Amino acid sequence: MENQKIRAKLVIELLGSPKEHVDQTMRLVIDKLKKEEGVKLLKEATYAAEQNEEIKPMWSSFSDVDIETVSLKKLMDVCFDYLPSSVEIVSPEKVELSGVDYAYLLNELLAQLHHYAFTAKQLAAENVYLKGKEKENK
Repeated sequence: MENQKIRAKLVIELLGSPKEHVDQTMRLVIDKLKKEEGVKLLKEATYAAEQNEEIKPMWSSFSDVDIETVSLKKLMDVCFDYLPSSVEIVSPEKVELSGVDYAYLLNELLAQLHHYAFTAKQLAAENVYLKGKEKENK
């Protein structure tokens, strides 16, 4: 798993406000990806933020990027760090994994999901607490 280069196409999307912030943040994300160890940015096309039709005060932008990573593990790391909305593995056509490697990737995925679930529960608890404080102060 470690010595098998992976070429992939990613779509990275951002949503926010104001427009200038979304454009600037997208540039920062792409600059960070360019500096990522074990990742080579082969091609990139970034599109200026446009007003989101579904959520009017919000702006959205996206970048199409072609990358090459040193391993499948590194591609997974990029996916967790940048949360692309789409991933297409261009090459190799087949990726072979041992049982140990497959278990490792599943455990990484589960660890991230547990982290996100914990964060969501923590935010929900803080929200309930703050709403209770707000009622006390009225």
